[in-house]
Amino acid sequence: MKAAIDLGTNSCRLLIMNQDNETVYRDIQTTRIGAGQTHSSKKISPAALQRTLDCLQEYRYQLARHQVSRYRAVATAAVREASNREEMIRYLAAAADLELEIISSREEAYLSYIGATTALQLSSAPLLVDVGGGSSEFICPEIGLISSVPVGAVRVKELGLDPGMIRASFLPLLNAIRLQQSRPLVFVGGTATSLAAIKLQLQDYDAQRINGQLIRRHELERIYHDIHRMPLHRRRHIPGLQPERADIIDSGLLILLMITSCLGSEEFYVSDHDLLHGIIYSL
Repeated sequence: MKAAIDLGTNSCRLLIMNQDNETVYRDIQTTRIGAGQTHSSKKISPAALQRTLDCLQEYRYQLARHQVSRYRAVATAAVREASNREEMIRYLAAAADLELEIISSREEAYLSYIGATTALQLSSAPLLVDVGGGSSEFICPEIGLISSVPVGAVRVKELGLDPGMIRASFLPLLNAIRLQQSRPLVFVGGTATSLAAIKLQLQDYDAQRINGQLIRRHELERIYHDIHRMPLHRRRHIPGLQPERADIIDSGLLILLMITSCLGSEEFYVSDHDLLHGIIYSL
């Protein structure tokens, strides 16, 4: 058995696959390790640290229960930018009895690309965008593009970034991409998969139906405006949306909307396969 653990800004995720790359077990927990991070304070809070440790200890148990022989556990944007990152990683690794590492934004982007493109049948190499909690990665090796922008769903929510601020953060990169953007656009990450699940009104998450789902920009606009106007208690009951993601889903959808608008893209695909799959395929 092989496994991958992703310690992200909004959530921790675990994926276990057998030697035929079939999913045996998967889990996601909203730990929000990036909560409270601002431009002036990048320190991980004790409460966020404890939530993350509780989750990682559970994941260590699952690795043993499924007799996993190879795994890789990685931390991304929130930990990468934390002022106390080295101390925190040492503490979590020891307390959870896991080998845990911080990966660069470039490696994160590359692994997401490997994971997503392996599972999609597209006419040409895509532009892949991984919208996370703390950052967004843009990847297309065919044009030499691997870039990261420190804007994600949690960060937009906590910093109160408006559409103009979000657009300004992405515009220099997206203007350069747009000049050569005639390839499929693919989004990965929790915002994108939530959007697909909401569109399909799924009561239970179905990775096969999510993967490769085509979404048009007018559908994204409609869903964003409906959710943005909706009070939090109603969002928690939207079919297809994790209740724990209800407070940041409009922020994430706004990022998708700004990116597609700046690129002039009228449609895009969603991939359920991402960083976790890329990690496992590279083991």
